[in-house]
Amino acid sequence: MFTVTSFWFKLLGASPAELTVNSSKGGSVVLTEAVYGKNNDGNFYNLLGNALFTDVEWVTFTNSGKGNVRVDDIGTPAAVPLPAAGWLMIAGLGGLAALRRKRKAI
Repeated sequence: MFTVTSFWFKLLGASPAELTVNSSKGGSVVLTEAVYGKNNDGNFYNLLGNALFTDVEWVTFTNSGKGNVRVDDIGTPAAVPLPAAGWLMIAGLGGLAALRRKRKAI
């Protein structure tokens, strides 16, 4: 399972140029030439926070018009590992506990 947060697209060629994006959760987005224009530098589409594109099994990009469609830079968030700072903090607390025990023994 994965999450799609964003993508770049460009509509080209014959009218009407149109891109349809569907997900396994029933999400559907239709991006049309009338809204985004065509034969330009492309557009960035943000899906961040859209539950229908979160934890999906598949996503399809379909050219549902007569023109050409280009899709690139599909954004998916990377897994966030426990940073090394967490382990350093645990080691520091352990060191402070050891110093405290040593002081009590003296």
